[in-house]
Amino acid sequence: MTGLMKKTTSVLLSLLLLCSVFIFPVSVGAAGISTPELSTLSNVAKGVKITWKKASGAEGYYVLRKTASQDSWKKIATVKGKSSVSYTDTNVKSGSKYSYTIKAFNGKTVSKFDKTGKTKLFLSAPAVKASSITAVSAKLSWNKVKGASGYAVFRKAPGESSFKKIATVSGKLKYKATSLKAKTSYSFAIKALKGKTYSALSTPVSVSTKSKLTKIKIGLITVHDQNSVSDCNIINDFNKISYDDMNVTCYHIANVPESSECFDAAEVLVDLGCSIVFANAFGHEDYLIRAAKKYPKIHFVSISGTKAHTEKLKNFHNAYGAIHEGKYLCGVAAGMKLNEMIKSGDITAKEAKLGYVGAFQYAEVVSAYSAFFLGAKSVCKSVSMDVTFTGSWYDESAEKEAANSLISNGCVLLSQHSDSPGAPVACEEAGIPNIAYNDDFSSLCPNTSLLSMKINWQPFFKKAVNLLRNRETIPYDYTGTLKDGSVKLLKLNKSVASAGTSKKLQAVSDGIKSGEIRVFDTNTFTVNGAKLKKYRADVDTDAEYTPDTNVIVDGRFAECEFRSAPYFDVQIDGINLLNSVF
Repeated sequence: MTGLMKKTTSVLLSLLLLCSVFIFPVSVGAAGISTPELSTLSNVAKGVKITWKKASGAEGYYVLRKTASQDSWKKIATVKGKSSVSYTDTNVKSGSKYSYTIKAFNGKTVSKFDKTGKTKLFLSAPAVKASSITAVSAKLSWNKVKGASGYAVFRKAPGESSFKKIATVSGKLKYKATSLKAKTSYSFAIKALKGKTYSALSTPVSVSTKSKLTKIKIGLITVHDQNSVSDCNIINDFNKISYDDMNVTCYHIANVPESSECFDAAEVLVDLGCSIVFANAFGHEDYLIRAAKKYPKIHFVSISGTKAHTEKLKNFHNAYGAIHEGKYLCGVAAGMKLNEMIKSGDITAKEAKLGYVGAFQYAEVVSAYSAFFLGAKSVCKSVSMDVTFTGSWYDESAEKEAANSLISNGCVLLSQHSDSPGAPVACEEAGIPNIAYNDDFSSLCPNTSLLSMKINWQPFFKKAVNLLRNRETIPYDYTGTLKDGSVKLLKLNKSVASAGTSKKLQAVSDGIKSGEIRVFDTNTFTVNGAKLKKYRADVDTDAEYTPDTNVIVDGRFAECEFRSAPYFDVQIDGINLLNSVF
């Protein structure tokens, strides 16, 4: 072949090769695209975020989804771009499960995919709001999220860069954040959860706590002075607040009758600058309510009152102690003493009769003597009890006379729900064991005083002051218990008490605190020979004292649980009333 022919042939071949590039495109082919790998599914603010790893040779991806009711995959999105690695599916419903998978594509060539996909429960984020912000706390609430079994509470404090989980809540849509610092800004947010699946963090809510009150003045109105055992007890506990807290000033007005003079005394204490006023007589309540309505920025507390939960005034409250718990313990000590007397031959089992001096036939007194009797019965099965009323909270001669009458009637151990030393002194003179109330009479009656109990008002006074100081809400009703130290046994006179009494009282006290022992367990008493299955008590007090609330709960008379003041007015078998005074 000549040189010219070779040259011509070479040129033709080059032209043919060049033309083939444009006329016959080279296909990448399915084997040129790797199968994408789905990395994670996560709940975000607007839906489910799907992420995957890049597939070699891909220029985009198809996102496919399948629900529980679907048998096949459905393409929901096309994501273009070689660097794309995520997509958020916003067309989802809270509480529903979704499966996802990914296909890569290049032109008309589509990769394989993992047909099993992955499953994700979607939970929408709650919307949170804050309320009742005080110096140390804030109440958070949020909407219910479909599919959620609980909620996680997150907080970001000053100086913190991220939210920290502080609580998990189930069964409710609220949480009280406590232990906050005064005059400080916080952020709170919520996540819905089910198992290990969380929603996105809610839009945070900001909370700025209030400043604390520093100097506080408090006032007390009592119906008697310190000569009354009950009044002396509460006066001493009240005054101790100022000794323990130098930022609290206490004012006290004594001998205020249950009349409009109580309202006048309340106004005096308001003029002195008191932020809260307490009064200790049941008959003071209506006058305190009148004062609360006139002075909405001042708090008023009726001790032994009954109307706070029905009046629903933000500045009016009731408080009392679960005295039935302490009286039950006193009854246990009495029962053990009766057993000792039976064993020694001083009395027979049939002669194990208690006596009880009461002021009035009010629920407060009925609850106390019934608990005392049941405590004694728990250790001395043959016990019986006579009760007599004096018609006065404080009448030393009447109480002494009532005690002597009970002793003459065959009572071999006495107790009381009245405010003077009249009954204990009568017992000392007659050589009869006595269990007192609100004071320790062991020095006055060394040979017969067994023990006593009291309501310890210090926990309540301190709680009320701290709530005021922190600008927090004081509850309508406060019931002090053995568990919080508001019901307290006084000195046990071991020279009078039977052996083992102290150990037994500790065991019973622990049982009451834990709930194992229930003072008014309906299995332990009868009324007219029958067990109480239902009983409507006068909890929402009206002028006619109409029964309104079933108080038999889980096999017990739920005393002081629907309000702080007692409402146990049942006359149980084994107790004999010698008179009636209302």
